[in-house]
Amino acid sequence: MTDVSFVDLVVRMVLSLAVVLGLMLAAYWYLRRRQGFGPIASSRSPRSPRTASASRPHLRSTMSRGLGGAGLPSLTRHPTGARRGLRVLGRVAVGRTTQVVAVQFADKVFLMAASDQAPPTVLAELDHADWLEATERLDDESTSSVHREPTVREPIVREPIDPTAPRPIGLLESLREATTRRG
Repeated sequence: MTDVSFVDLVVRMVLSLAVVLGLMLAAYWYLRRRQGFGPIASSRSPRSPRTASASRPHLRSTMSRGLGGAGLPSLTRHPTGARRGLRVLGRVAVGRTTQVVAVQFADKVFLMAASDQAPPTVLAELDHADWLEATERLDDESTSSVHREPTVREPIVREPIDPTAPRPIGLLESLREATTRRG
């Protein structure tokens, strides 16, 4: 074996790390561009009033590719990649891991069930005007309930307990009964 100095090993390690990090950065850049999220638009100086398509003539033909089209000017995108028109209107926890979420997309409101165990499920689809009417009506009812008379709750009537009826067997006694050998 040849003698390799410590400095040579460190230089080789740094170069290898630079190559790996460069490949990861290139893959990140490629995937981000492919998903439709370009670089964040830089602020223009006040003396440069050109539009994005005038300053980049090679992007003029790609303006009609839609929301996810590659090559769209970054001035039309949000910096975080969020799409316009999608808004969460409300969220109510139904259980420990289950929620009902109201999501608005364009002029529609979707009520969706979200859970950790299952994919989201669309429960209902409403027009935005119907959603506003329903929520305003509920808000009006909740504010007017202060002036209503309180609700009187009556106890649930049960049948009297029959003392001659056999007592229910507990869990432990039923397990003993099920596992005893009869011979």
